[in-house]
Amino acid sequence: MRFALCALRSALCALIFAFWASTSFSSGKPVEVTAKVDRDKVNIGDRIKLELAVKNADGYELWFQEKPDNFEDITIYSSIPIEGSGKKDPGYEYVVGVYSTGVHVIPPIVVRYRSGEGEWIIARSPQVPINVESLLTEDEDDIRGLKGVVPFSTGAAWKSLVIMLMVGLAGLAVYVRKGARLPWAHDPDEKVKPAHEIAYQELRDLKNMELPSKGRMQEYYFRLSDIVRHYVENRFFLRAPEMTTEEFLEKAKGSEELKKEHKSLLKGFLSTCDMVKFAKYGPTPLEAMDSLKSAEKLVDETKDTEGEGSK
Repeated sequence: MRFALCALRSALCALIFAFWASTSFSSGKPVEVTAKVDRDKVNIGDRIKLELAVKNADGYELWFQEKPDNFEDITIYSSIPIEGSGKKDPGYEYVVGVYSTGVHVIPPIVVRYRSGEGEWIIARSPQVPINVESLLTEDEDDIRGLKGVVPFSTGAAWKSLVIMLMVGLAGLAVYVRKGARLPWAHDPDEKVKPAHEIAYQELRDLKNMELPSKGRMQEYYFRLSDIVRHYVENRFFLRAPEMTTEEFLEKAKGSEELKKEHKSLLKGFLSTCDMVKFAKYGPTPLEAMDSLKSAEKLVDETKDTEGEGSK
């Protein structure tokens, strides 16, 4: 009898634990990734919004691809995260474009998720077809037939040239008379703002926005990462903003101007930013301030105060 009671008690404990685990770590429903575009019929070069959403993601840590590597004939212009709130599912929004006609298919996008410190599980979005049409109408051809040869008149050509020159000079005179400066007229006293001054100003502006205290931590780290990337691009002429973190760090390895300690600082900084942006890591306000100080330290130790303003 005592054995039966112990077995019953163990079974009840197991059931209670299973119920607690299912309600604490996930919704109990399988994670589902959806993908949709704002329109399925576009013209060549149109900007298309592709929205990726993860359903039943409560209790899971998510990881998204900033730039999917399987978009062969589809150009990615930008990508931003979508934070889940209320009825809004977490996900990612991509702005893409296609430059050839016909039916194109947006391939599956990989999303990873896990509970706690468990193994990452891979999920994929469904394929999304897009019909890309030409800007020409049905009555137009890509190549039109040549018209007959028009007799060339030297006198008419000279008259047209003189008229265009006179109109251009008259417009230029009015433009200058109004006090406007010509686009090619360079002011010798005007200097290009150094990269570190731009970065300092942007970091001050970001600090004054107080995004961490407003719960907008991902936006804060996106802006912080963008400021540092643009600073590095302007200071060391590296194509940083267009690269992924891995590509940029690999490029930075070959820079002779960046010292070893600065490369290490940059790697740690960008890795932290990526954890917040893509892995749903939730830093404290103190950690957010430390990240901004790391950015300031990088600018302090790498700024060029000699001759940069004249470049």
